Order: sequence, then C-alpha cells, then structure tokens
Amino acid sequence: MSSAEPTPPLSATAIPDEVAAVLAGDRFRHLAESIPQLIWITDAQLVVRYLNPQFIEYLGETPQTLAVRGWDHLVHPDDLEPHRQRMLNSLATGEPMVSEMRLRRVTDGSWRWMLNRATPIRDAQGRLQSLYGACTDIQDLKDTQAELQRARLAIEAADLGTWTWLPQQDRFEADAAVERLLGRTAGEFDRTLQGFLACVHPEDVEGLRAVIEGALRAPTAFSHDYRTVTTQGRQRWIRGSGRSLFQHGQLEQIAGVIRDVTLEIEVQQALESNARELERANAELDDFTYVASHDLKEPLRGMGSYARFLLEDYAERLDDTGREMLVALGQQAERMQRLIEDLLQIARLGREPLRRLPAVALDQVLDEVLASLDHLLRERQVQLQREPLGQLDCDPVRVGELLRNLITNGIKYNQATPPVLAFGRQRLAGGEDAFFVRDNGIGIRAEDRERVFAPFKRLHARDRYGGGSGVGLTIVKKIVEAHHGSIWLESQPGRGSTFYFTL
Repeated sequence: MSSAEPTPPLSATAIPDEVAAVLAGDRFRHLAESIPQLIWITDAQLVVRYLNPQFIEYLGETPQTLAVRGWDHLVHPDDLEPHRQRMLNSLATGEPMVSEMRLRRVTDGSWRWMLNRATPIRDAQGRLQSLYGACTDIQDLKDTQAELQRARLAIEAADLGTWTWLPQQDRFEADAAVERLLGRTAGEFDRTLQGFLACVHPEDVEGLRAVIEGALRAPTAFSHDYRTVTTQGRQRWIRGSGRSLFQHGQLEQIAGVIRDVTLEIEVQQALESNARELERANAELDDFTYVASHDLKEPLRGMGSYARFLLEDYAERLDDTGREMLVALGQQAERMQRLIEDLLQIARLGREPLRRLPAVALDQVLDEVLASLDHLLRERQVQLQREPLGQLDCDPVRVGELLRNLITNGIKYNQATPPVLAFGRQRLAGGEDAFFVRDNGIGIRAEDRERVFAPFKRLHARDRYGGGSGVGLTIVKKIVEAHHGSIWLESQPGRGSTFYFTL
C-alpha cells in the first residue's frame, strides 16, 4: 500500500466523491464500524483512504500518524512488494484479490499474519477507481498449521502410524503407515474393529480386546504391546497407544498411534534370558564355592593340627630346617583356612537374601561392632569420632559386617599415632544420605581406588600390614549393592581415606 505521495486525512471529506458517497451512507458506516472485520479502502494509486476504527485500534496507531505516514511501515518488508503487485493486478483486471501478509502491531511490536480480501470498485464512467477490502487476523491459524506440520514431521521421523476408531459407525480410519506396520495393503485391510483385530496374532487378541473394552467404558489413556502377523506370515511386535474421547458422557472415538517395537522387544527378551542364565550360573557358582570351601576346611584343619603336634612331640628329633618347614606348613594351612572362610562369606552373601528391617538404629549397630572389636581398639589405642547415624531400613547383620570390615581396614592400614576413625552421615546434592567411615591411615592412590574392591587384590606384599586375603572390601561392596546402594572413596597417600556408601 503506497505512501509515496502525501496521504490525505483519514476522513470521508478527503476521499473521492464516489467513495465519500458510499461512506456517507449510514448503512455502510454503521456496518463498517460495528463488525469485527478490519475494513480498508484505497484509491487507484493505492493510497489508503479509509480504515475503520477497529483497524486503527488493532494496529495501535493514531489516525493522525497514519494520515501522515500511511501504513507501508507496518507491512513486513518481505510482504510489501508482493502485496502491492496483487493490489495493482486487481485494479488492472477488475478481479477480486486474496492475499496474505504480515502486519506489525505498534502496541506490542509483534508481526501478525493477516488474510486480505478486496474487491475493485468502478466509478460512474466505469473506470476502476478503488479497492474495498477486509483483513482477518490468521496468526492463530498459522501457529496451528506450524504445530501440525511439526507434529506430522515428528510422527514421520518416529515411524508412527495414526488411527481413529469411530465405534458408532464401527469405522476404523488409519493412515498408510498403519497399513505398512500391520503388513497390509489398502485392499487387504477391512476398516472395521474386527478387521483390525484380524491383523493381530491370535494369542494376543483377547488381551488387546480387554484393553479396548476398558477404553469403551470410561475416558482413559492406554498402551499395550501385541504381535501382528503380516500376510507373508512374518511376526512383528507393535506398541499401540491411545485415548478414548467422550462428549457429554457418550463415547465419540478412540484415537492413537502404533509403532514397530520388534527390535526393542527382542533385545529386552534377550537381555532377560541372559540375566536368567547369568543368575543361574552365579547360583551354581555360589553353590560350588560354598560346598568346595566347606569340604576343604576339615582337611586343612587336620593339616594344621598335625603340623602343631609334630612340633610339640617330635621337635627334638628334627633339625632347624625341619622345624622351620613345620612352622611354615602350619602358617600356610592357617592362611588357607582364612581364605576359605572369606570365600564362604562371599558365597553366603550370594545365597542368603537380605533380612531388611524397618528403621534400624545404625548407632546401635555401630555400638555392637565396636564392642566386639574392643580388644583391638584398646590395643591400638584408637580414637573414635562419631556423629549420629540415625535410622534406616536395612539388614542390620549385613550392615554390621560392612562396618566391621571398614573399621578393621582403617586400623590395619594405619601407621599414625594414634589411629583415628570417624563415623558420620552426610546429605548429598540429590537429597540422598551417604554414610562415611574416615581414617588417618596410609591412604590409597587414585589409580588404585577401583582395584581395592576387587576380590583377592592386595596393594601391598602378602604379609605386610598383617596379611589377609584381600576380600574385605569386596564383601563391603557386595553388601552395599545388595541394598541397591553405591560405594566410593576419597583418599590421598599418607593422608588417610574416607569410604562413602549409600543404602
């Protein structure tokens, strides 16, 4: 719309006689100022000659500003010239004009899509003199179209098929993707509920029918997996999701989507099968470890006893080398027996379920553990620092074993004078509580922090720091994982270690 030449005031007196005559009519003015449409009139040079009050209010401009500047500055730059050409073409041919353009509202600076419809008007001599038009805000329609386009692209990208079942007519409406996912062509697909159920594996029909019957009774959303059999006999797993829609208490339709989840189901089934096989293998291994360890205990005890008897009764008949060999034999038997005890404990963790109790007083559990280790604590003159641990649902016996192992580790691998052990409870960033046992011992290098939880992995020589089989922290980790928790540590060599765990 042109503003190249001065624009007369927006009033009936400033426009051609023919236009003024129309505007002077009460019927036109009353109509133009009472309907919600945005009415405009231009002359043959595309100069705006009239805007109804609704249009001026919509734009947020004043009549005086529009009279001076026109309204080209309110039209989007990309739309201005195409719109002008359509208006000129309408004036040249006498054909009505329909166009879309974006207008800027001064009140909020937003660009709004408008639908323009205009009719060219002739004067008394039959010359095309002006355009009478109306604007309609179609921004919401444009937004809806864009949303539908995004939804369509998302559906295509997700390989979804969309369907609607109208129960009153028993009409099943579906797109081509549904036919493809069900393995049917348009001619092979009877578009009724029974025709749809005919595509479902016979073993899954009743389950799916029960889901549909539930949706028929009340508004509900559902999701259900079933198999479909193509006309070539191939089976696919389909996941159907939908919702039943009611109007005034009456079911209008059930609508939803389907997608192929064959790979997902097959992978899940394989994982479950592997998990069952692994669980069976672990159970067999636990049984074997338990039985073998139990059966080895007696012979080892006998070997240790015979070595001790020989030293007591026949030491004078042996030379120094013989006596040293008997001492070594007894020590090896004792070390082997401790190893078997540790193996039995690990096996027992796998064989026996947790006995989780509600609101276990963890401070009382710690008291009992410390009381059982009283002799060791006094001998090493260990200093204890304690914060309240509170209550937690857990297996108190297993948690006691966990604390015992962390305490003995903190004392064994400690050369400080005196050794210090600290116990406490700490709130993590995610809101979960972690418990900790802190010592001032020799510490652990960063590269060894994962190795310490592996079975039979000692970071030092076999007989250093009191020896041991290297399964204490393995047992700790197994107890934590049995409680569906996690364990980690912070440590620096020479500055002690802090073990954190959640239950």
